Amino acid sequence: MKLKFGCFVYFLVSIFCAVAESKCSNKCDLALASYYVSEGSTLSSIAKLLQSSLNIDADTIVSYNKEKIRNKDVIQQGYLTLGT
Repeated sequence: MKLKFGCFVYFLVSIFCAVAESKCSNKCDLALASYYVSEGSTLSSIAKLLQSSLNIDADTIVSYNKEKIRNKDVIQQGYLTLGT
């Protein structure tokens, strides 16, 4: 009986101690995703393809790519990142 209780307690502790997040806990240069963008792509079409629970829109994509995207209606061919 004590062994079962001990295993149960260990199981509960391991669940509560294992926390995973999809973002950096500290500021870092790690991208959550990187995408190659073909010529003629628009941020609207990219945001539509990336539909998820993260609510990604054109402004979100621009916020992570300020040095690459100056105008959200015009994208040059290349790589875009999502996340910091």
